[in-house]
Amino acid sequence: MCSNYLNKLFKAELVQKTKNRPVEWYFSEVTGESDNNIDYFDNYIGKYGSQKDILANCIAAVKYPPKGLNILITGPSGTGKSYLAENIYEYTKNTHIISDSAKFLTLNCADYANNPELLSSVLFGYKKGAFTGAVSDYDGFLKNANGGILFLDEVHRLSGENQEKLFQFLDTGNFYPVGENTVLEHSEVRLIFATTENTDNTLLTTFMRRVPVHVRLLKYSERPLIERNELLEYLFLAEARRLNKSISIDEATWKWFLNKDFEGNVGKIKNEIRMMCAISYSQIAQNIKKIEIGPQKTHTIQIDVNANFLNNIELLNSFSFLVDKAIKKSDEIDTARNNLMECVQKNITCDLLDPIIYAETKAILEKNLHQKFGIKIQKYFSVLLAFMTLKNVILDTETLKKWQEILRTKCPRTMHIAKYATKSLQPDNQAAQLSLTIILAIMISDQTDENIGLQILLISHGSQTASSIQAVVNQLGGNYLVDAIDMPIDISINKIVESTLKLITEFQRMTGFILMIDMGSLSQLYNMISGELDSDLLVINNLTTATALDVALKVQSHQDFKEISKYAKENYTIESQYYSGFSQKKNIIISCMSGLGISEKIKDIMEPFMPEKIELNVLEYKDLKELIAGNEENYFANTIFILTTSSLPKKFAIPNLNVYDILDQSGKDFIHRVMNKYLSKKQLYSLDEELLRFFSLEGIAERLMFLNPNIIMNDVETIIFKYENYYEFNLDGKIKLNLYMHIALMIERLMSNRTRLSIDNVPLSAEAKEFYKVTKDIFKPIALKYNVVIDDYEISLLFEIFKLYIKKD
Repeated sequence: MCSNYLNKLFKAELVQKTKNRPVEWYFSEVTGESDNNIDYFDNYIGKYGSQKDILANCIAAVKYPPKGLNILITGPSGTGKSYLAENIYEYTKNTHIISDSAKFLTLNCADYANNPELLSSVLFGYKKGAFTGAVSDYDGFLKNANGGILFLDEVHRLSGENQEKLFQFLDTGNFYPVGENTVLEHSEVRLIFATTENTDNTLLTTFMRRVPVHVRLLKYSERPLIERNELLEYLFLAEARRLNKSISIDEATWKWFLNKDFEGNVGKIKNEIRMMCAISYSQIAQNIKKIEIGPQKTHTIQIDVNANFLNNIELLNSFSFLVDKAIKKSDEIDTARNNLMECVQKNITCDLLDPIIYAETKAILEKNLHQKFGIKIQKYFSVLLAFMTLKNVILDTETLKKWQEILRTKCPRTMHIAKYATKSLQPDNQAAQLSLTIILAIMISDQTDENIGLQILLISHGSQTASSIQAVVNQLGGNYLVDAIDMPIDISINKIVESTLKLITEFQRMTGFILMIDMGSLSQLYNMISGELDSDLLVINNLTTATALDVALKVQSHQDFKEISKYAKENYTIESQYYSGFSQKKNIIISCMSGLGISEKIKDIMEPFMPEKIELNVLEYKDLKELIAGNEENYFANTIFILTTSSLPKKFAIPNLNVYDILDQSGKDFIHRVMNKYLSKKQLYSLDEELLRFFSLEGIAERLMFLNPNIIMNDVETIIFKYENYYEFNLDGKIKLNLYMHIALMIERLMSNRTRLSIDNVPLSAEAKEFYKVTKDIFKPIALKYNVVIDDYEISLLFEIFKLYIKKD
C-alpha cells in the first residue's frame, strides 16, 4: 500500500527516489533536476561535493546529440579515472542513452607503447594479408565497441601517427582497417580517454581540439575531509565483506589515513588497508567475528560487515530541509538562532556523527572562535557545523541570498568572524562555504558587539606574534575587539597591504581605523592604505600586549576616536611621519604595461636566482607611475633597478631597463653590470638563458599551428648549443630569438609541405661547404624525430643567418 502511494507521488513528480537498494524517497524540492541525473551514480563518493561539476560535465557530454561528445579524464595515478569511465557507461545504460546490450571495452595504450603498428591493428582492426601473420580479417576495438563506449586508458602512449589516424574517426565515425585503403568502416562508438600526463607535452593540439570535454580528478589529499572519510569507510567496508568480519580501527590509524598524501592515491590506500587487514586476520582465530587495526587499545572507528554504505541519505535530506526551514520562516536574527538551537536539540545527536569529524570541528571552533575572537562556544555549534560539513548541507538559494544581505547590513563584524572560522572546515564549494558562514553567524550574533565603530588591526614581525596578542586581548575583553596580521620574514609588503585593504572593505560603517605595529615595521604601510580610508587613521608603532589591551578596552567602552588618539600620543611612542622608502630590503621592481600576468611570469623566472636579501616586487604600471610621481628618488634608495615595458621619465635616475632590451647585448650587459655583486657569472648566464627562453616561447607559441612549443623549444635550444660549441661563439639574445623562431617554423613547414625547393647551382665557399656538412650532422636527430629532410635550400637560409658570426680561417 505504502509503495503504491509513493509511486503515484513519483509519477506526479512530487517526490523523487534513488536508484540504489533499498530505495530511498525524498521531496522533489530537496534536490534539483541536475542532481537527479547525479543520483544515477549511486555510491560515487563526492557526487554532491568535489565531483559534482565533473559528473555534470560528463553527463552533459554523453547526452549531447546525436552521439555525445568525447571525454578526456586526467589526474594522477590511482584517482579513479577507470572507475569514472565505468560509471559513465552505467549511467548511459540506465538512462537508455545506449542500449542495455552495448559494450564497454577498455584498451590500455601503454600495453602497446613500444609497438605502435600493433596498437593500430588492435584499435582499427586489419584485413587478411595486411601483414605477416594476418591470416584472417580482424575487427578492432572501434568496431567491436559499436553502439557502446571505448575507454582508451594511458592515451598519452598513443603515438603521434596513431593520434592522427584517429582524426578521421573523431570527425566522421569512419575509419580504415589496417590493409584497407578503399572501403571505409563505420562505428557509433563513444570515446573516453584517460591519462596521468600533462596533455600539452604528450597529445597533439589537433587531437585535443577534437576532445571538447576535459575533466581533472583530484588527488586523494586534495579531496575535502568528508570525502576522504567516506572513501576510507568504503574501502574498509569492502575488506570487511571480503573477510566476512567486522573491523575496528583506532583513532591514530584513521587520522593517518585521513591526512597522509599517498603518492598512489586511492590505489595505494587500498593496498595499505588490505595489508593491515591481512596481518590482523592472520593473528586471530577463525571464530572471532572482528579484527582490530592499529596499536591503540581503544578502537573508536567501527566498520560493521553488515552495514549499508552511505545509508544516511534520508537523514541528510530531512535535516537539510529542517535547517533551511529554521531560518527561512523569520527575518529576525534572534528568532532564527532559537529555531536552529531547537532544530539541533530535537533532530540530531553526537551519536549520529563521525567522532573524528566532530572532534576536529570542535577543535577548529575552539581555536578560531574562542581563542582568536573570544567567542564562547556552545555544544550545538559543533554538532550542527560538523553535521553540515559531514553531509555537505547547502541552504536554498533564496535563503542564502536573503540572509547574506541581512547579516551584511546588520552584523558585518559577526560575518567577518564566521567567514574566518568556517574557512578551516574545508567546505566542498562556495555555496557550502556560504551556508556554513551564515549558520555560524546567526548562532554567534548575540556575542558580538556590532556597535563598536573603531577597527583595530595589529601587525607584527614573526609567524604568530600579532595573532598571539590578538587572542589574549579578545579573550580578556570577552568579545571581538582586534584583528591581526602576522608578518613572516618571507611575506611581501604587497601581501600585507592586500590583506589590510581587504579587511578595511569589510567594515563600511567604521568611524576610525587604528593600526598598531611593532617598532620599525613596514613604515610605508601608512602611505599605501591611508588613501583607501574614508575615516580617521591612527598609527601606533608601539605594539605590546599591554598597549593593545589598553587601546582595545577604550574602544570597547566606546570612547571617542580623538580621545583615544590624544591618550596614545601622551602615553605611547607614536611616529607622525611614516616614510622610509619603497622597501627596507634591496629590491627589484617589475612592472609591465600588458598587466601583472607577464610581470609575475618574469618574477617566477628571476626568483630562483635571487639571494634572500633581494626582494622581487610586481606592480601595476599605473601604480609604478604614481609612486614615481608622488615621491622623491630617495624613496627608491634600496631599489637595484626597475624592469618595465616602457620608458620612464628621463629625469628619473634609478637604473631601469625595458624588458625587450633583454634580448639585445646592451640589455644583457645592463643586467650583468647591476647584478654582478649579487650573482655569480654562472647564475647571470643561466638567468640570461631563462629570460630569452621565456620571450622566445611566448612568440613561438603564437605562431605555431600544431607543434608543441615546449618540446620544439628544447630541440632548437640543443641545435643552437651545438652550433655555439662547434664555432666557438656566443650569440646574443636577438639572434637567438631569430633562430628559435626560424628553426621551429621551418620544421613545422617541412612537416606539412613535402615540396623541396632548389637553389642556384653556384660554387660554395669553404666556410659554406663546412657549414653544410656540420648542419646536416647537427640536424640528423631532429630530422629523424620529426620525419623531415633538411635540404640544401633550408641550409642556405640558415647559413645567411650564421655567416656573419663564423670566423674565417
